[in-house]
Amino acid sequence: MKFGKYSNLKIFSAVAVGYVLLIAFKVQPLDAFIILFTGLVVFVFLRNLTKEINILDVTAMAACISYLLMPLITYNVFHEHQKLAALWRTFMVVSKEDYFYLALPGTVALVMGLWMPRFFKVEQSDAEIFNSVRSYLSNKKAIGVVLILVGLLAVPLINLVPVGLRALLYYASQLTYIGVFYLLYSKIQMRSIAIAFIISLMLAQSVYTGMYGELVYWSILGSIMFLVGNKRFTMFYRVSLLIVGVVFIFLLQSVKHDYRDVVWKGAERGNDPALFFSLFLERFQDPTSIFEEDRIYKLVVRANQGYLIARSMDHVPKHEPFANGETVYKSFASALVPRFLWANKPESGGRANICRFLGDCGKYNYSYNIGQLGEAYVNFGVKGAWLYMFMYGFMLSTLLNIVRLFSSKHPTLILWIPLLFYPAMVVESDLLTFINSFIKGVMFCMIFYFSIKLYLRINI
Repeated sequence: MKFGKYSNLKIFSAVAVGYVLLIAFKVQPLDAFIILFTGLVVFVFLRNLTKEINILDVTAMAACISYLLMPLITYNVFHEHQKLAALWRTFMVVSKEDYFYLALPGTVALVMGLWMPRFFKVEQSDAEIFNSVRSYLSNKKAIGVVLILVGLLAVPLINLVPVGLRALLYYASQLTYIGVFYLLYSKIQMRSIAIAFIISLMLAQSVYTGMYGELVYWSILGSIMFLVGNKRFTMFYRVSLLIVGVVFIFLLQSVKHDYRDVVWKGAERGNDPALFFSLFLERFQDPTSIFEEDRIYKLVVRANQGYLIARSMDHVPKHEPFANGETVYKSFASALVPRFLWANKPESGGRANICRFLGDCGKYNYSYNIGQLGEAYVNFGVKGAWLYMFMYGFMLSTLLNIVRLFSSKHPTLILWIPLLFYPAMVVESDLLTFINSFIKGVMFCMIFYFSIKLYLRINI
């Protein structure tokens, strides 16, 4: 792992000093290591920001938060003796030692896989590829407009077409965001208006559907994309941006629960943008209310993927034997074989996993999954999960570098990375969800590229 002007010796020294200080303040050694490792991962994200499309650094941070930090808070604060955790039974169901014996090496292995040196060298940096994109799109504003129009037309059709076509329409709807990337790199006159348009569109869609993950992830992806090559964006600005982003997520999570209490639980109001913005303004005017115990509890519960992993550890192999790789090879097979050839092939989304490995086989009002670490454990046990997580991280890194390699020859392909790698940033999903989405995304990009070239004579 390269840290640039921050030498490995300096990094090691800073971590060592931090560890000693935490121990001096009576922090347990395990807790201190988790805090410092998470801090190191955040530092690497900030260091790589503006240098490359470091979306996998976001994956590393998300894993540290969901697999390590939030479970740590749950063990230390929202344990079985805390009233809210006891009432809703959201405490960790295995011991702290047993859980982190799986989760800590597993998360470190994932991060090491993401940080592994590349098998092959891409001659151009991400910044140089973006310069080629700007040159190619300098007089091709129409491409961005076409993509945006296709995306907007696809949105209302998603729920009107047969289930088998919805994935196609979903990817088509994402062309709105890709189209904005094309416009912004084509030297349009009204860049600020285009940026305002995409932000407004994302916010409106999130409020309408009540699903906010897309808003958060596209905001992160957009920021990463547009900061590549910006040498004036110093570490001070990067830290400031990170703080603003964390505060925004806190605000959004705080508002989301109250908003859904109204629009999803039988109240008279349906999708109510006015209610959403009034709640958001209320939190903004009184930010201290975000840190009330019940709101912190809801935030920790939402971000604590370790809760479901611990439940899988409690269920497997006590009630269900280890899968011994079954879900892994079926995930690859399912992504490659069409459903008309395999009628009962596994479906993405995790419902089969939570029924089989958690025992939750009832009706579901919301979606959840055991996550990559949970899937690693239920297949291979504790030590096997460590190796699996390293290989999973290395697979993500290799796929991203392959896309980089193709982008060095076809520069605009780099603008499609968010569409292809969005699921890689979500550590709550499973292998099938990522592989299925990635392969379908690649197929959609190829079909759309050749269709536009054939019928409109446009090379996108």
